[in-house]
Amino acid sequence: ASSLTVLFVPGNCDPSSLADETSVEGAKCLHGRVVEVGGLQFIGLGGSPPSPFSTPFEISEEELAQILVRAAEKINVKERLIVLSHSPPSAARVDLTSSGLNVGSVSLRSFVLEHHAIGVLCGHVHEACGSERVNDCMVVNVGPADRGSCALIDVDERFIVRLESL
Repeated sequence: ASSLTVLFVPGNCDPSSLADETSVEGAKCLHGRVVEVGGLQFIGLGGSPPSPFSTPFEISEEELAQILVRAAEKINVKERLIVLSHSPPSAARVDLTSSGLNVGSVSLRSFVLEHHAIGVLCGHVHEACGSERVNDCMVVNVGPADRGSCALIDVDERFIVRLESL
């Protein structure tokens, strides 16, 4: 029997101390870490860039970049890379708020492009559920889990996304 690997990153409304945990109830915290699962590498980034709401886990763009750079030292460049991030990368449709502001991370976007990630799985902007390509990277905002939003993603030769509702 195969075991299921569950990965998570804390969101901006979670306590920042959650990022220091290596696991919670069997789920692995990926914030600032890299893990290999099934021939794919996942790198994690929790929290969000600063917002007008002063939520508990907000991180400056400079610090977000440093977290990614430190974690990237463990990346195997021969394996395909997927980023699990609470925030989406900036200037994408999936980071657009209902008021028309792009609130994603500039540092994350730079990292994704520099490291040729094949995908980003994110949330944060509840009203921007969807998927889109940023260069060769598929960015998926799965939407809020508390409303039943989720995504089924098949990564083989291509990155195939199906947004669902539970």
